[in-house]
Amino acid sequence: MLRLLLFSLLSVSILNCQRVPIIVDITPDQIKDIGGTVELSCSALYSQGYGVLWKKLEREGSQESILLSSDTTPIIRDSRFSLRYDSASTTYTLQIKDIQDSDAGVYKCQILISQNHQVSREVRLQVFSPPIFYDNSSSTVVVSERNAVHLECYAGGIPKPQISWKRENNAILPTGGPVYKGNVLKINNIRREDRGTYYCTADNKVGKNIKRSIAVEVEFAPIVHATRNMVWQALNYDADLECRVEAYPTPQIAWIKDGVQLAANQHYKTSHFPSIDEFTDTNLRVVTAEKRQYGTYVCKAVNKLGEGSAVIEFYESENPVCPPACGSARINTIGSLIFVFCILVQLSLFIS
Repeated sequence: MLRLLLFSLLSVSILNCQRVPIIVDITPDQIKDIGGTVELSCSALYSQGYGVLWKKLEREGSQESILLSSDTTPIIRDSRFSLRYDSASTTYTLQIKDIQDSDAGVYKCQILISQNHQVSREVRLQVFSPPIFYDNSSSTVVVSERNAVHLECYAGGIPKPQISWKRENNAILPTGGPVYKGNVLKINNIRREDRGTYYCTADNKVGKNIKRSIAVEVEFAPIVHATRNMVWQALNYDADLECRVEAYPTPQIAWIKDGVQLAANQHYKTSHFPSIDEFTDTNLRVVTAEKRQYGTYVCKAVNKLGEGSAVIEFYESENPVCPPACGSARINTIGSLIFVFCILVQLSLFIS
């Protein structure tokens, strides 16, 4: 009789042990793109009458959490979250739509057995997000020639974006080659030929890559070239003396003769024509050349980094040299002859 009683008690104990709730399956760790949808499923046995919860840990390894659902009832007030229960498999499926960065983390399926006893399993959700540039990236850089410069480009995103550099029109980088990979592009002993637009590209294979342009301005002293070192023109004809100036920042340009800076007047006209890439074309027009205007002219450019100059010799020629203004001079001469002829005709008529 005693043996029968002990067997009955042991059978009941075994039966009770078999009825303890367990989680038999949970969705494996998930990786989703931002804006997508994910379903986290938790299958349990013997969970009837117990509380089955979905929680999100506030941070990995923390005991603090946010309650999302209890049994078949959603708790969180967010339309992106929903719960589906399948009674046949006793599976609790948590669905999250329009996934955001903040949804990334560890989710816990938990069954409360008693105040001090619970069973749980976890699933990690990783959210991939496209790259976005940080504000500490370079935008415009101004550096003096022969100095070093660091171009910086930083971007966030999951996974971490890869950063690459190119120049406008795929020109060769100062570091060599058309592409450089890394957050910081270091240019040692920068030259004026290195100025221009550099492009930083961030790519993590999520969505489209992003690109940012960085303008690099290289300051350098003026370099002056005369279009012609010797200019010839006959007396009473206009002549053009021309120089091309390359400099940054923009220089002050002056024309000098016999140590005196020339001003625009009835004898001289000056013109400056800025163009792209820090070039300026400058022109000095000698108006109706006189004897005293022949000689040595200096085209001089100055900025904060230094100065440069070019020398042009202006010589008298026997015959007019065209261009620039032979046509107008010739017209003026012909007009003068006609005027004299008209006076002579009137005098002859008066005498007769």
